[in-house]
Amino acid sequence: MIMSPNRDSYEGVVKSDLSLYDIGDINLFSNMCWCPCFTEAGRNWIDFRFDISHNLPFNFYIKSGKPLNYAAARRQVLLEATT
Repeated sequence: MIMSPNRDSYEGVVKSDLSLYDIGDINLFSNMCWCPCFTEAGRNWIDFRFDISHNLPFNFYIKSGKPLNYAAARRQVLLEATT
């Protein structure tokens, strides 16, 4: 892996979002983002997220989600849950 002396890198972004709101009181949202690095071979970032929420009366809601982050250069996967 060759890195420029000033530690600058150039990356691209490919992103996709999917929102479904017409399922009654349940909302689904998912997105994926892929960021390949053009200046460092083998370096990629992938972020995926899935959220679900349920609308309750009086403008309250319950929301839960699961993100997945993968960094190919570091060979690590990060998982976390949000509620």
